[in-house]
Amino acid sequence: MSSQDQSHQWEQPAAQPEHATRPVRVLAIGLDDETTIALDELGTEIRVAPDATTCWDWLDAGDFDALMIGPGLKKRDAIELAQRVNDSEHATRPVFANPRPTVAFSVDAMRSGAVDLIRTPIQTDHARCALDRAREQADLARSQRRRVERLKKICQRLHASREDANRQVDVLCSDLASAYQEIARHMPTSEMNNSAFTQSIRSELDVEALLRMTLEHVLAKTGPTNAAVYLPTGSGDFALGAYVNYSLPSDTADVVLDHMADTLAPAFAGDDTLQTFGPNQLADRVEGVEGWIGDGATVVFACMNEGETLAVATLFRDAHEPFAQDAIDEIDSVRAEFAAQLAKVIQIHNRHKPKDTWPGFEVDDHTDDTGDDLGFGDDYGMAA
Repeated sequence: MSSQDQSHQWEQPAAQPEHATRPVRVLAIGLDDETTIALDELGTEIRVAPDATTCWDWLDAGDFDALMIGPGLKKRDAIELAQRVNDSEHATRPVFANPRPTVAFSVDAMRSGAVDLIRTPIQTDHARCALDRAREQADLARSQRRRVERLKKICQRLHASREDANRQVDVLCSDLASAYQEIARHMPTSEMNNSAFTQSIRSELDVEALLRMTLEHVLAKTGPTNAAVYLPTGSGDFALGAYVNYSLPSDTADVVLDHMADTLAPAFAGDDTLQTFGPNQLADRVEGVEGWIGDGATVVFACMNEGETLAVATLFRDAHEPFAQDAIDEIDSVRAEFAAQLAKVIQIHNRHKPKDTWPGFEVDDHTDDTGDDLGFGDDYGMAA
């Protein structure tokens, strides 16, 4: 098979099993005819490029295992070509052929990424081993490239699915926000008294439902506002148990609220007083908070039972919308009833365990981070 007669373009080969054998596909440049014929007789599929530009064009168009660089190419050009191939995305591996390689040339060749350097006239066994090693490394590179492409496609599909889920959640969140605003406008104050709330939660033994009912009650009194409830995890930390996003950017709301679990919640744990803050006041208690939720009106309180903090809650919104005193009074009474019912839930769920072994809440926020929303954890343990 003459190297000059092979003018066809090679196509991407099908994936080969590791144990399968096939001819080594060789692109040669700078080889003499004797070496080219010897490689052909080894059973390789060889193609000889007349110059470096053509060689690179054929590399882009074909799928070679080895680039055999002979002495017909100047030393500097040969090293640069090998280095360029090694740094590219091509699977092809460089192999040098030289009749009298010096030590310096051998070192430069290895540094350029060459698989091997063989003497010419070639020795059959040495040449076959070098080309087989080039084919093996090329196959490995192709396999890794296919794996990367598969992972990219999987990531693209996951991203598309997430975007679709975000759009659906946006619609649901918008509906929820509108519903709460409508409740706040139309519900008479007389229906939002403490007695009615206490009666409604006394039979509730599910933490998620209890959090939802409490936030619904509070929002009906305060009107639209940001709200978050943090639950102790049992290790001295707090985690976000429920939230309402009214004005935070949808793409950063989760990050902001989770950050407050590490800063704001611990700052007020153990404090049995409801506290209100005006513009620029909360920053004196929680460093850097203005960078997360602004410097507006804020209400913060801990829900305590028998001296133990069972939750820390905060409501915050723009300074131009301060909380009315009757809303603050209602929140103050609600927190005591909520803490009492939360303590009841804890006792019931852990009645078969010694009190000193009760774990903390295990909060897993499953609500997406876009839009105005209520978020609740899927699972929970009971805090001591």
